[in-house]
Amino acid sequence: MHGDFQNNFIRTHLLYHANQQAISAREILEEVNSHGYNVTEEKIEKQLSHLAAENFLSTADSSYMITDSGKKELESVQKHLKPLYEEVGRN
Repeated sequence: MHGDFQNNFIRTHLLYHANQQAISAREILEEVNSHGYNVTEEKIEKQLSHLAAENFLSTADSSYMITDSGKKELESVQKHLKPLYEEVGRN
């Protein structure tokens, strides 16, 4: 998968889990890779930092929590995922 597409999937996944509880790169790495990715902790940290720079996550020490903006963004992504999957997810 092209890096830009992969990054967006990973960012969505990170927002989803941060919406459930605070996350760190180390803690979420195995979960992300269980979905077929092969990324490093550093790559996850880069994506978490990107989301924090966009104000979708806040950080304290090495933990990231979702912000109100992050919740709104996640809701928007989820709203668009179902119809997109229904159109392109079939073989």
